[in-house]
Amino acid sequence: MPKFRKSIAVLAASATLTFLNSCQHYSYEEEKEQLRYDNIEDTKYTYVESEHVPKIPETLTLEHAKSLALANNPTLDVIKARMKAAKDRVEQAIANYYPTANLSGSYTHYLHTSYANDPSRSLDDKDSYTPNLGFDWLIYDGGGRDAQFESAKFAYYSEEEQIHDARRTLANAVASSYYSAQQASGQYLIALEDRKNNESFYDETKKKTEAGTAADVELYNFQVRINDTKVTAINAEISRKISMIALMELLGINEIVNFEKIKLPPIVDREYQLGDLTDLYKIALQNRPDIRSGRAEIKQAEAEVKLAQSEYMPQVSAFYNYGFTDIDEFELSKNDRDSTVGVEMNWLIFNGGLREYKIEEAKHNLEAQQENLEALWTSVVSEIRQQYESITLTQSLLEIQHESVKLNEMIYDTTLIKYKEGIENITRVNEVLTDLNIAKINLLITQIQLLQSYEDLNTALGRPETLPKALEINEPNEVKLQKPKVETNQ
Repeated sequence: MPKFRKSIAVLAASATLTFLNSCQHYSYEEEKEQLRYDNIEDTKYTYVESEHVPKIPETLTLEHAKSLALANNPTLDVIKARMKAAKDRVEQAIANYYPTANLSGSYTHYLHTSYANDPSRSLDDKDSYTPNLGFDWLIYDGGGRDAQFESAKFAYYSEEEQIHDARRTLANAVASSYYSAQQASGQYLIALEDRKNNESFYDETKKKTEAGTAADVELYNFQVRINDTKVTAINAEISRKISMIALMELLGINEIVNFEKIKLPPIVDREYQLGDLTDLYKIALQNRPDIRSGRAEIKQAEAEVKLAQSEYMPQVSAFYNYGFTDIDEFELSKNDRDSTVGVEMNWLIFNGGLREYKIEEAKHNLEAQQENLEALWTSVVSEIRQQYESITLTQSLLEIQHESVKLNEMIYDTTLIKYKEGIENITRVNEVLTDLNIAKINLLITQIQLLQSYEDLNTALGRPETLPKALEINEPNEVKLQKPKVETNQ
């Protein structure tokens, strides 16, 4: 006996000293500092040296850009992981319908047994062995399990729709960066054309200067304008590269890309037939993933109210236990067997109003979800109306811009001829060149604005054609998340 107690004391003292020693040398600051450098080399080259970096075609279309983004953008993987976690919570809720089995056991060494507690035993040490197998099955809980299942199921549906919504908004972000790059490319070409026009006048002025019919200041004028076009071209190239870098981020590409090799197709005018606003609202109601997600969240909140209300009802469970209790020697026999079966009810009568406040909280959460959906729909209506009006008016504006460019080109051709003949002066030439350049830029901006407005309208409607055909947003897939057939709650 003394030796046994002494051994326990030595072990306890050793464990205490080891714990105190580890605490003394442990440094939170060292651990935090180490986190700054962990895996830094791995993350630095993960994508750059990977063989799975998507290849960008020489001519990158908007549809191809969307496909690359939807296949490689890491943000979507984050949402997919959340959806899988939501699916796991559904499976957890389903598990509540099944009985639970618990295998337990204990070993007890009695250092001293009171004679008053056990007159049949000696005062010497003894051992006790108690293995046990128990089953519990919840029969009734006031619908709590059903409500918990419904809550988890609609939470999963909400996460599923959020993936579709992320795809929708990602496609729109890709289009925005793509059109920005396309506009910058167009401005670069306009600057080159403007430079060519100024060089043409510069050559004519140089001839006149050499012939003594024009002053040197006129030659300097066109030299300044040529330099201005070079500056405009450089600024346009800067804007293009920045837009392309932003586009690469959306495509999930962080390798060094040679933007000179990536060409964007020329802008093509399109005329859009929008139909009636009421029909567009109906399309949005059917197709917007965030609206469907909002509906699922309302259903989830309704289930949470039912779950809170179920706490007013009793819980009834069936149980069965089978085990043994043996003294001194681990030799189980029929005489050592314990077996019980029964039904247990547990009914909470009072808990200080906690249940009532839980119900109120759930109802207020439901009210908040309903208001969120109402606010979302108001925002959707506004988005659709804004883009509808923008497209309608921009299409009319586009016709005027095309006509302005043609007229300015005609004025330019006429002015060039008259300047060669000495009829027009340099002031008029500067006006013509400036007006032609402005007209081309305005046309370009209007074309991009119309394309972006239509893209924004498609995004506001949540229509499948906002994505490539191979990656369309489908109707919500009602996955078979069914409760077990063994269903006891009514």
